[in-house]
Amino acid sequence: MTKTIVCYGDSNTWGAIPGPDKKRYPPDIRWPNVMGRLLPDGFRVYEEGLCGRTTVHDDPIEGSLTVDKNGKRTLGAILDTHSPVDLVVIMLGTNDLKPRFAVSAYEIAAGVELLAHTARDPLFGPGLNSVPDVLVVCPPPIEETGDFFGTIFAGGKAKSLQLSKQFKLLGERSNIPILYAGQFVKSDPVDGIHLSAESHAALAGAVADWVKARFGA
Repeated sequence: MTKTIVCYGDSNTWGAIPGPDKKRYPPDIRWPNVMGRLLPDGFRVYEEGLCGRTTVHDDPIEGSLTVDKNGKRTLGAILDTHSPVDLVVIMLGTNDLKPRFAVSAYEIAAGVELLAHTARDPLFGPGLNSVPDVLVVCPPPIEETGDFFGTIFAGGKAKSLQLSKQFKLLGERSNIPILYAGQFVKSDPVDGIHLSAESHAALAGAVADWVKARFGA
């Protein structure tokens, strides 16, 4: 049977090209699609990235009546759309670093933890009384570069360096596997936030290796 994977994230899952302009890598460069090509037959990957998506927060600046940036509010509908789901890969937290939200690294991890628990619902699972697996990807540390993103994420670098510790703790207390993107990729210095094409490929390989080990593929 085909196994369904949903990759739920922000602009780095959407495939934003580093820089102030909202430009997007083509599908064959974006890490969820690259990951899908690295998996054997029998897997279907859906990319669900949204620029500016937070974990659990309403964005007073970038949010609108037509685009909901609150990751908690949209996760259930997206998973139900793709159900039955075997695995949800959650890579969020970077946008929570914006000073407008004024949250700690612990609170960012707690937001991701809430999303993971939301995803673990039999409503979305692959069979009766079964729930989707969840893999949380801890985002890589950011840099505060450029007039645009450097201002939007002012003060975020120091907090981003604390995320790996807090994500480790969330994984331990909730039995959630964590993959640390910073072990494989770095935020591109062009804007300090987004990933290069090479980093998309590296992240895809790391996630694909985890998936193959988990499902014995």
